[in-house]
Amino acid sequence: MVKLACALLLALSLFACADAREPAHAPPVYENNISRLLAQRCKKCHGPGADDDAGAGFVIGTYLETLGCPINRADGGVRADAGAHDAPGQALLDVLDRPDHATYLDAPERARVRAWLAADAPLRDNAVHEGGILNPRSAAWHGRLAARDHYGPLLDAAHPDACGRCHDGAPVRPKGITHPAAGAPACTSCHTQPAGVLACGTCHGDGGARAYPPRDGCLFADQKLDAHRAHLETSAVRTTPLVCGTCHAPADATLSGTHANGHVDVVFDAALAGPDASYDPKTGVCAVRCHAQKGARSSPSFAERKPFGCGDCHGAPPKNHYAGACNRCHLEANASGTKLLATRLHMNGVVDIGDGKGGCSFCHGKDGDPMPQSPSHLLHAGTQLTAAIACAECHVVPKTVQAAGHLDRGAVTAADVTFGARAKARGQVPVYAAHTCKNVACHGAGLSADPGRVFEWDAHAGGTCTTCHGTPPAPPHPADSGCASLICHGTEIAVGVAGPKISGTGRANHIDGTIETQQP
Repeated sequence: MVKLACALLLALSLFACADAREPAHAPPVYENNISRLLAQRCKKCHGPGADDDAGAGFVIGTYLETLGCPINRADGGVRADAGAHDAPGQALLDVLDRPDHATYLDAPERARVRAWLAADAPLRDNAVHEGGILNPRSAAWHGRLAARDHYGPLLDAAHPDACGRCHDGAPVRPKGITHPAAGAPACTSCHTQPAGVLACGTCHGDGGARAYPPRDGCLFADQKLDAHRAHLETSAVRTTPLVCGTCHAPADATLSGTHANGHVDVVFDAALAGPDASYDPKTGVCAVRCHAQKGARSSPSFAERKPFGCGDCHGAPPKNHYAGACNRCHLEANASGTKLLATRLHMNGVVDIGDGKGGCSFCHGKDGDPMPQSPSHLLHAGTQLTAAIACAECHVVPKTVQAAGHLDRGAVTAADVTFGARAKARGQVPVYAAHTCKNVACHGAGLSADPGRVFEWDAHAGGTCTTCHGTPPAPPHPADSGCASLICHGTEIAVGVAGPKISGTGRANHIDGTIETQQP
């Protein structure tokens, strides 16, 4: 509001500067007249920084604050809509007419305030402009005049009321005009944004840096609060605000094309809103992928300002969604799906699993390694007996996260085990049931003197050579225990004090489904 107030306090004339007029009876003006009176009588309770409770949200401060409506502190400092306050300063008159304020101004002072408001509340003595040139609720307000003829006074140097005829900083200046009129302030003394008077915030926002609606709901009675702020500011569901181009075609300060054509043109960014996104201007309903995920409020109206919860767009969890705690698969959700802990990935147009990198390690492993961190998984991944055992040896590795059979729908079930070639070697039919593995070739099934080992998952830390076969194995294996003999297993075996061990080079061949010997 402060920037908007500045922009309007020093607004530019749109009429020829030579058309000076001298009213027969000059009305009171705000500067050094009404402002001084109100400062003396009212600022104790209603001045900037005064107690909100004492001032009831009504501020005697800048010219526009004095003309405006009370501020709704509970709504983020947004002013109330004009409502019944149709006349400039009517809110001020209503306050002064209250019994508890009847003694603050005497009769002449009340008459002075009423005369000022009746003259369209002029800011200062002026022999060129209408009294309401700086009052946005006046028909003579310069913003309304500037919008004539498709903003001709701003963009057409030949327009009879071209701003540049009298003021520096106007977008265009008529031919032959080299200096501003005496006493005429530059447009850029108030419109300080890079685009000057044609900055987005001049028409759409707060007159300054904020480039999006709403404008002041009291000074601009046609402005209604809507969901602009929820989309263009950081919120509980999105860390990075959207940009205007998400819902509108690109626009620039030339006001060309459909820009400033009197209609709000909605053109969605398909990457975020979806290729079939639509907007109904009559109802204000948005049918966009951002919201239309079969939740409780999948087709909201843009006029809605109630905050959205997790169940409003997509359900928490969505219907027929995969079972389990939400944070098992989604990095930024809590376990119950009722709150976002972070929003970097949320509403980016992609259903991100884990940290958004697309790897398996978020759900199963750690730091890029998809192997789960349970004891038996780590034993298989880092065994000293064989080359690392890949996931596909015991599971069907899905090509995508949502591949059939990968995730559970309904109740959470144990992991699906589908044995590969290693476990099925020597014609074995391995089985995983009741948390145990049996008939697994890797564990010695099908060898001579098959030990018939049944291993309970995560119940042991590993085994020795005799866990799966004898040392030496039973006949027909030779009774010789010199495993490292050149005619047997050679350098694949390292014989130590504690007995034979698989060497580093030997692990590539050990437990691979084939009994190999070192050929001379």
